[in-house]
Amino acid sequence: MSNDKTAVPSFTDKLALGEAKRGDRTRRVVVTGGSGKLGRATVKYLSDEGWEVISVDTRRPPTASEDGKSGLGGAYRLVEIDLEDMGAVLETFMTIDMAYSGVDAVVHLAAIPSPGQTNSSRQFRTNTMSTYNVLEACRKLRITNVVLASSETLIGIPFDPHPPASLPITEEHERRPESAYSLSKLVGETLADQFCRWDPSAKIISLRFSNVMLPPSTQISRAGRKTPWRGTGTAGGTLTLAMVDRVFRRLWRAE
Repeated sequence: MSNDKTAVPSFTDKLALGEAKRGDRTRRVVVTGGSGKLGRATVKYLSDEGWEVISVDTRRPPTASEDGKSGLGGAYRLVEIDLEDMGAVLETFMTIDMAYSGVDAVVHLAAIPSPGQTNSSRQFRTNTMSTYNVLEACRKLRITNVVLASSETLIGIPFDPHPPASLPITEEHERRPESAYSLSKLVGETLADQFCRWDPSAKIISLRFSNVMLPPSTQISRAGRKTPWRGTGTAGGTLTLAMVDRVFRRLWRAE
């Protein structure tokens, strides 16, 4: 048994085990779902704003290198975990060997994003369990700045056979989910309300995103609007990556 009090520890409260010193610590944010369309735009924006971004996903972005350590669109690290695993979420928000220690904020975008991609019960379980784990890990670790991706579908889309009671639709309107996906987003907003009640210092913001489209898809969508809308997924709304950038600029500058 060694008890050499002169030995230098391999980690500190600011450096992970085996992490090399990298100068002054910058603000660090975890972005779950960082490899998706919305996630990639968010990672890039926050990185451009001076945040050290940890992208968390089950897959790598299209530009990632073979070892997953470069080509991450601005992220300092990509951590590949299953957000339904509470232990993995806690460890990721705490420290990763040779990478980082401590997180200041979380943007939770990861989800199975639309109805029809898998069976409904799996979609509901994945979305709700991952959101609970993220919020509970933040509570345990005293991470009080959190953004959640909710959905415009909570306002009752596709409005058939139940049209809105009145117009315009505001945040005060009744939330009327019409799918397991939308219901999972209602659970997410409800969880956020209760976590904020438990800890009044917590700031959890739910953003009801619309369709997120890359530029080619945006052009297709605009062309399609020459005819009356007949869709059943959203109310014809789109959110381009440029709009995502503006949303996060306003959000983080208001912090």
